[in-house]
Amino acid sequence: LSAVVKTHKNELVRAKICQALAMGSFACGQDASDAWLVLSLIEGVMSAPTATAQLLVPALAAWALLVSSMPDSFVFERVRRLLAVLDTEGASLLEHENVDVRVAAGDAASGVYEACWRYSPAEARKVLQDMCDDDEEEHHSHEHQPAAAHHAERQEEMSDFEKFAAKVE
Repeated sequence: LSAVVKTHKNELVRAKICQALAMGSFACGQDASDAWLVLSLIEGVMSAPTATAQLLVPALAAWALLVSSMPDSFVFERVRRLLAVLDTEGASLLEHENVDVRVAAGDAASGVYEACWRYSPAEARKVLQDMCDDDEEEHHSHEHQPAAAHHAERQEEMSDFEKFAAKVE
């Protein structure tokens, strides 16, 4: 199936293959390193420049299922890389034009964060703070615009959770 998911022309078929691979890995209780290979395959499918919402939404659900099947410590060690998949510069799934993609990406991000929280609440807070700080730096670089300046001021008043929720939205 991994060869077909890379080459099939129909996005709906590719989406169903992603789901089947994730369900198979989840049901079989694959070792985290083996599940990581499937996760990487699905990431490749999601990152294709031609991927539409029809493919991205089920692929994100499959990706999130795989993340949820991995030990919290395994996810924690890779948290920044996992979140980067969802929020890459210039191609953020959390800021996708399609609302269903944004919702699926937000669900996936919350699953990653939850695993980190279960592993180490203090470290999860630090990751969240780092993400919010990065976001604030980006907003501060656009302060020459009145709307951006107002948004940056509002960012300073927000709690860490509100900043994370705003980033996910």
